Amino acid sequence: MTEFETIVNPPQEVFEQIVKLTGETEDWSFHLDDYKYYLSSYDQFWLVAVVEKGTLNIAATVSLARWDGEDGPLFSIGMYYVVPRYRGTGLGKPIFQKVMDIVGDNNCTLTGEVKMSEKYAKEFGFDKCPPHWLLYSTLQTTDCVVPEYVSAKYTTKVVLDQAGNIVGYGIIRLVTLNKLNIAPFYADNVEAAEVLLKDLLEMVPNWQTYSSFSFLYPECNKDPLTLLEKFAKSKEFVSTCVLLRSQFTKKLIPSSDHKVYAIVDCAFQYV
Repeated sequence: MTEFETIVNPPQEVFEQIVKLTGETEDWSFHLDDYKYYLSSYDQFWLVAVVEKGTLNIAATVSLARWDGEDGPLFSIGMYYVVPRYRGTGLGKPIFQKVMDIVGDNNCTLTGEVKMSEKYAKEFGFDKCPPHWLLYSTLQTTDCVVPEYVSAKYTTKVVLDQAGNIVGYGIIRLVTLNKLNIAPFYADNVEAAEVLLKDLLEMVPNWQTYSSFSFLYPECNKDPLTLLEKFAKSKEFVSTCVLLRSQFTKKLIPSSDHKVYAIVDCAFQYV
């Protein structure tokens, strides 16, 4: 019978194993340097891994990030995953409870998948939610055509209007599974967003050699889909599904959803 042990903040090779497994079974994509970023950027960060005893072979994992603000700390849970052959064996819930014990009475957020959202609400109190879900819209690069002409009213790398005001902001990263990750991406309007997306793509050498790029955005905002359709050879090439919901334990933190074209990070964020 296999025995297990729990490690907190394991070596980089464990994170890379998590990236590989979640990519194969869940289609999750990361950058291999994300672990270093998580450890250095948050006020505190925990990656909890259950491994086969005496090895670094992953069985289950969950992570927790903490931000300290004027109103006290906000925690965020992400990367909750059990290797398929160990699902149903009871390895996942104890480590989820472990990070919830760290959270205590503080506010905590996560992005719950459709099939898990109700469970998070009922069993762990993540029942403070916006009225909408997060949609995931994808465009394959082979089906993308960058518009030759876009508005001359805006300039990037943040988007500035003619008065010098910031009206858009975006980041593009090269991540696993040969994808382009565009996140975060905010814009005041579609016209500014079109300028920003065009410049982001053209910053990447041979961007057409990557498989796809996507937006993960509040379903109450129709503009991200409109933007992707502008870049598609045909609207039918943009695929969209309901994927996640932002959930909180104590207090729902509002955001300007009409400006959100892509949230910061599936793992740790609320916008």
